[in-house]
Amino acid sequence: MEEYVIREIREEDEKLLGDIIRGCFLDYEATQQGTVFSDSVIDRLFDEFDKPGAAYFVVEYEGEVLGGSGIQQLKGAGKGICELQKMYLKKEARGKGLGRALLEKCLDFAKEQDFSTCYLESLPELKDALKMYERAGFRYIPERMGDTGYYGCTLFMTRDL
Repeated sequence: MEEYVIREIREEDEKLLGDIIRGCFLDYEATQQGTVFSDSVIDRLFDEFDKPGAAYFVVEYEGEVLGGSGIQQLKGAGKGICELQKMYLKKEARGKGLGRALLEKCLDFAKEQDFSTCYLESLPELKDALKMYERAGFRYIPERMGDTGYYGCTLFMTRDL
């Protein structure tokens, strides 16, 4: 993993990250409406996370962007609750510990911003990601929090920071 770099998103990363995110949904056959798959924000991630208390991190290897993950205040929730968002990796980058490294980077940032709880939404099809979240201490909760707008997501998890 030493050759991999995790850095903040750049505007020129947007198109590639949008393609990576859409590719993940295709890989897992999870293209239902009401998820990030059909949200145009995935083509505007730099702008979406260019605000105080928010960050989107990109993992790259030898200059090639392999994926990313973001963290920011959960819309419609209390001040201390952040949301892990748009965490996706190219197929060839999965299973190498990069997702966990991105997750830790996001959670460290959230702690620095004084968030006390991290929330995420997911889908049953994303089994590998769900296992990683469970190993990282996320626990399932029975209903959604805040207002993400992703009515197609059916699994909800939180973790104390």
